Amino acid sequence: DLLLGWESMAGLRWSSLTRTGGHVNPPALLGALPSRGDLVLLSFDRAADPGWPVPADAMAATLDAARRGREVVVVDLPRRLDDAAALALDCADRTLIVVPAELRAVAAAQRVSAMVAQHCEQRAVVVRGPSPARLRAREVARVLSLPLAGELEPDPEMCEGLETGHAPAAGG
Repeated sequence: DLLLGWESMAGLRWSSLTRTGGHVNPPALLGALPSRGDLVLLSFDRAADPGWPVPADAMAATLDAARRGREVVVVDLPRRLDDAAALALDCADRTLIVVPAELRAVAAAQRVSAMVAQHCEQRAVVVRGPSPARLRAREVARVLSLPLAGELEPDPEMCEGLETGHAPAAGG
C-alpha cells in the first residue's frame, strides 16, 4: 500500500482478518479491501500491526476467497517460512523468486529455492540488476537450476517518484 500510495486508503488490512477462518465470501472480501479499478490489495497496517505472523487459518480462508474471486493472486512472502507462508506456497501454481544479481544473494537464493521446492514445484527466478560484478541473469538462473522468468533493472525515475510521493502509474 505504501508503494501505491494507498496507506491511508480505507479498507481492511491483515489485522482485521486475523480471526478469519472457514469460509470467506469472495465478493465481500474483495469489496472490503483497498482497491482501484481491478487492482485489490491486502497488506499490513504499519500503524497497528506489530509485525506478528498471519495465522495459517486466516491465510487459508483469505487465499481461498481470493482465488475464487480473481484469476490472478499475487502473494509476497518472507524469506523465512512460517505456517501461513508455507500454506500460501502449497496453494501456489507458480513461485517467482526475486534475486539481486550478486554472489551472496544467489547463494542465499539456493537455500530459499530448496525450501520453496518442498511446497511448490513450479519455480522460476526474476533477477534484479545491475550486478556489481556483471553477473548475468542467465548465469543466476543456471546456478539456481531455475527457468529465468525475467530481469528487473533499476528505474531511477520511478525511485525518485516514490521518494516524492508519486505512485507508479498514478496517472493511469
